[in-house]
Amino acid sequence: MEKILLVNESDKGVRIAVVENGRPVEYYFDSKDEIPEDSIILGRVMEHATALDAYFIDVGNEKKAYLPEKNKYGMNIKQNAIMPFQVLHGERGSKGMYLSCKLLVYGKYCICGNISKDLRVSAKITDENERKRLGHLIDSLSGNNREIIIRTVAQYAGSEDIQSDIQDCLERLDDIESATGNPGDILCNPDDLIDIIMKRYDPETD
Repeated sequence: MEKILLVNESDKGVRIAVVENGRPVEYYFDSKDEIPEDSIILGRVMEHATALDAYFIDVGNEKKAYLPEKNKYGMNIKQNAIMPFQVLHGERGSKGMYLSCKLLVYGKYCICGNISKDLRVSAKITDENERKRLGHLIDSLSGNNREIIIRTVAQYAGSEDIQSDIQDCLERLDDIESATGNPGDILCNPDDLIDIIMKRYDPETD
């Protein structure tokens, strides 16, 4: 299956179309005036909307963000608390940002998260010896009580480089969770939009 990214960049932002076998299947627009997807920001917990089964979150602008109950992941949410949230998607029309309590920090070789304690190697790494090597590497970090995912690009990379990248991501995650500030403060900027989309597709994407 042929996959191609078509990219158009202007003063207003970046437009990207994902084309599979000659047909467009997804479209993205990253406005330079908006907080990018996958950013981690501070928000103040406001009222709970029972009818929507969600919380409204003050993120420092006119439109209140939206945190569905399912995106709490069992975390204790208190009204007026200021805490970090990940942006799953930005504002759309009259609706505010869509948030999650699950925080993911991306490194070169890994992804570290705050919710589960899952340790796993990308399924795209099929070399059994390499999977064992990488599995042993992250098993040694099981005491961190963090989710650690080894990305495909880690295949055949040096163990010291991978461990350094994981440690950097874990420290960044600790700093984010302990951060203080005002609603709307950005704690972590995502990678370039093109890189974010590339993460979702096979390495064959051009």
